[in-house]
Amino acid sequence: MKIEVFDRADISLHLEQLSGLLADAVNQGALVGHILPLDMNAVEHYWHDVAISVVAGERLLICASVENKLVGTVQLYLSPEPNAPHRGEASG
Repeated sequence: MKIEVFDRADISLHLEQLSGLLADAVNQGALVGHILPLDMNAVEHYWHDVAISVVAGERLLICASVENKLVGTVQLYLSPEPNAPHRGEASG
C-alpha cells in the first residue's frame, strides 16, 4: 500500500478514480454529503472544490493506493485559527 498527499495536479490526474471511490461509497450507503441517485457531474465538481481548497492550504487530501489503484482517501481540514495551527479535523 502506498500513502500520498495529493496536490491539485494529482487530483486532476486521478479525477476518474476519485470520483469512482466516492460513487462506490455513496452507492454502498455512506453518508458523505451526496445522495442517490448520484449526479456524477456534482461528484466531479466536488473534487474540483477539494483541489481549490488544497491549493488554498485549507486541507490535505491523503490517498491510499494499491498497485496504482486508489483504494481510499482521508481529508484533513487544517484549522484557520491563528492560535490553533496544531489542530485539524479528519474526514473520510
